[in-house]
Amino acid sequence: MTQYPESLTPGEARYLMTQYPESLTPGEARYPMTQYPESLTLWEAGYLMTQYPESLTLWEAGYPKTQYPESLTPGEARYLMTQYPESLTPGEARYPMTQYPESLTPGEARYLMTQYPESLTPGEARYPMTQYPESLTLWEAEYLMTQYPESLTQGEARYPMTQHPESLTLWEAGYLMTQYPESLTPGEARYLMTQYPESLTPRRHGTR
Repeated sequence: MTQYPESLTPGEARYLMTQYPESLTPGEARYPMTQYPESLTLWEAGYLMTQYPESLTLWEAGYPKTQYPESLTPGEARYLMTQYPESLTPGEARYPMTQYPESLTPGEARYLMTQYPESLTPGEARYPMTQYPESLTLWEAEYLMTQYPESLTQGEARYPMTQHPESLTLWEAGYLMTQYPESLTPGEARYLMTQYPESLTPRRHGTR
C-alpha cells in the first residue's frame, strides 16, 4: 500500500480498508476514497468520515454525504455543514435541517436560510424563526413574512413588526393588521395606522 498504491485494484484497496483499518495512516486510508470511491460500501465511506475528517478534501468530504446521507449521525451531518458549506447542493444543505434540526446552532440554521431559502418548505423556513428569532437579520425576518405568512403564528407574525417595523411593506403591514389585529399592542396598532393608513380596509360595525 505505502510503496505501490497505484498498482492496487479496487478489490485490493478495499481489502486493506476493511481488514486493517486501524493500521492505516490518514493518507493510506484516503487512497481507496480518492481512487475508487464508487467501490466503497456504506461502512467504509463512514469510516473515512468519522476517523479522518480533517484529512478529507472538499470533494471527498462531500462523497459520503451525497451517496449515503441516511448514514450520517447528527455530528457528521453538522461537520459537513460547518466545514464545507460552499460545496453543498440545496438538497444536501437541507438534509441536516430536515433530519437533525435540534442539533443545529443558530449560525448553522441561519446559513440554510440565507443560502437556500427557495429550497425550504414552510416548516423548515419557520424553524430558525421559532427557535432562534433573536438571531434573524432584517432580510431573514422579511423573507419568512413575505414567503410563508400563512404558516406563521401570531407571535411569529408580530416579530418583524416589533423588531424591524421600518422594513415592513404596505402589504406586510396590512397583513398583520387584518389577520392578527387582536394581537397588536396599542403602539403597534398606531404605527400601522399612521404609516400605512391606505392599507386599512373599512370596518362595518353592526347594530344590535
